[in-house]
Amino acid sequence: MAMTVSLPEPLAAVLAAEAARRGQTPDEVAADLIGERLLPAAPAAGGRRLSFTGVLHSGEPDLAERAEDVLAERFRRPA
Repeated sequence: MAMTVSLPEPLAAVLAAEAARRGQTPDEVAADLIGERLLPAAPAAGGRRLSFTGVLHSGEPDLAERAEDVLAERFRRPA
């Protein structure tokens, strides 16, 4: 579906800058951002969403990708 959207100049400039940063067109970035906002998010494995994981600097560069493993490892209940 094709759609035309008029943006105020400041917002259009921010969109163009983000597109340049990502190496995408403004149309692609706009579609990604709208999709992230409007489409339901798929739950993480196990049904939990840990969207806050990796927000703070932990010294582990891939913490957000390994969140479930790290939590299981560090907060394992004693047998």
